[in-house]
Amino acid sequence: FQESALALNPVLTAGAQIVEVVKAHARCSQHEAVERARQVLTDVGFGEERDRIFNAYPHEPSGGQRQRILIAQAIVCEPMLVIADEPTASLDAAVRDDILRSIPRGGPPACDCKTGTAGTLIRGFEGGPAGGNVTGGGA
Repeated sequence: FQESALALNPVLTAGAQIVEVVKAHARCSQHEAVERARQVLTDVGFGEERDRIFNAYPHEPSGGQRQRILIAQAIVCEPMLVIADEPTASLDAAVRDDILRSIPRGGPPACDCKTGTAGTLIRGFEGGPAGGNVTGGGA
C-alpha cells in the first residue's frame, strides 16, 4: 500500500474494518468475526497494543501500524493466494519477518515466497485459484 492512510476508511475503527472483511467473506457470528479480527492483529505483530489498535481510527496509528492493519485485512480470511508488492517496506526487520511468516497461513506451499528486485511477494497454495502454478519475481 503506497499510502496506507488512504486505503483505510477514516470513519471506521481499524477493528471494525477488519470485522467487515470477515463478515463479507466468512459465515460467522459478530462475536466470532471480532475474535478473528483481534487474532489477526496479534498475528501481524500487535501484542499488548492490539486492543488499542483495534479501537483506533486510521489517523491515530503510525504509518507502519496502518500498514500492518491493511496486511491484517488481507490475510484475516486466510486466502489461498496473496500477491503483495512491497507489503512490508515501511516495517522494521523483526516485524517484517513475523508478517511474512503469516502471509498466508494454512496448507502446504505450492511455491515459497519469492522476492525480486521490486520486492514483490507472491505465495500460493496447492488447489488455490492459481492451481499451484504460481511463480514470483520482481520487475
